Amino acid sequence: IEFQDAVLNDADGRKFSHPSAIQIHDGIIPVAVAEGRRDSSFIYFYHIENNKIKKSNIPTLNYPKHIGAIGIVEWDKTLYLLGLGWDSKNYALWKSTSLDNIRFDFIRGGEFSSITDAKFGTYNSVWIGSFDNMELLLIASFGSFYNKSKNFIDIYSVDIKSDSIFLNKKERIQVKGVTKGTTKSLFFEGVTVKKYNNDTITILSAPQDFRKTKGKVFLKSIYKGMLLKK
Repeated sequence: IEFQDAVLNDADGRKFSHPSAIQIHDGIIPVAVAEGRRDSSFIYFYHIENNKIKKSNIPTLNYPKHIGAIGIVEWDKTLYLLGLGWDSKNYALWKSTSLDNIRFDFIRGGEFSSITDAKFGTYNSVWIGSFDNMELLLIASFGSFYNKSKNFIDIYSVDIKSDSIFLNKKERIQVKGVTKGTTKSLFFEGVTVKKYNNDTITILSAPQDFRKTKGKVFLKSIYKGMLLKK
């Protein structure tokens, strides 16, 4: 699958904006772009058409702070979008009550510590979903460039209502392993959930950053693994 019209970003004339970690939901691909940790973010929405990723008709969002990871989920007939800032110090929450003509409205934002009473990490990606449509979960990943032992996923139960969200930590799963030929952990850049059932969570890890060559953007390696639920 190739990106279409997504190599160069038109966010406020910036030339080198960085894409966020993403989660795909029902064909919707939200991507936040920001130039630096102190800059504002633009969130674009894409869909897959003819094996290419193209911009959708969902209106672009402009947020005054950095967004580096995005989770998206449909819950109680409402579509929610959760963004985390640099080192997950801050969060932002949007919702769309219409599932046919999607238009996200900002609900609230603030310090990440205000929506959980648990010890959290400087996450680089988040995924929101449910197992068998029972409990709503948030899975957040962390990977260190300098220490391969600091490589884990935190799992939270999510209490989400019309205008608020709260996260209760369930467990932390340590994952050892580095990418081939580097010291980077498997969770250095981003992780997403591909499949889940009652016993295991199948994940895809993209530990290397994006590279650009001949006008195309690509990932060097993608790793597949399984987390065993306790």
